[in-house]
Amino acid sequence: MKQKQQIFLIHGGTPYENRKEYFNVLKESSVNLDWIKQQKEWKTDLYKDLGEGFEVYYPQMPNKQTAQYREWKVVFENILKSAGDDIILVGHSLGALLLVKYLSEEIVSNKIKKTILLGTPYDDEGMDNEPLLSFTLKQDFKLFEKQAGETYLYHSEDDSVVPFSHLNRYKNVLPDATYREFKDRNHFIESLIPELIVDIKS
Repeated sequence: MKQKQQIFLIHGGTPYENRKEYFNVLKESSVNLDWIKQQKEWKTDLYKDLGEGFEVYYPQMPNKQTAQYREWKVVFENILKSAGDDIILVGHSLGALLLVKYLSEEIVSNKIKKTILLGTPYDDEGMDNEPLLSFTLKQDFKLFEKQAGETYLYHSEDDSVVPFSHLNRYKNVLPDATYREFKDRNHFIESLIPELIVDIKS
């Protein structure tokens, strides 16, 4: 029996230095109803949209509202220990940044087939309410290029969380990646991303 393609999907989050800072931001924040509207979500339904032949793993990373790289790194390393080879990694927002940072700094024994990144922060520019803190990149991407496999970066011009300009920074350091640019996908909170299905299956 043919083994199913393993896909590991890492969700986003928000890093804060401490709970007091997090609480202060909570008090000052306004609610965007589009973000909390109950609807089909591409992350939770990715396995349905891909169909047979794919196994999607969607771990809940620790303390997503006060994320710490050290904690997420430990969980991700434990996931990799159980994963096989020719895996596909998909990251959204802070989850995408986790993949970039980890694959840039750590040697991975698994063979990675593809790494697909959506709405990925590069640095703190324009991230006034969500500084990267412990997730900050070290600016050396040689190891990432060596072990990330085929790399795709998705970003939308109207992203309300991560400025579109961050995509151009990645273009400078990862020139061989494939870039998917959109005008009206915001921070990818929609129910379906058809291009993602195509890129995973290609």
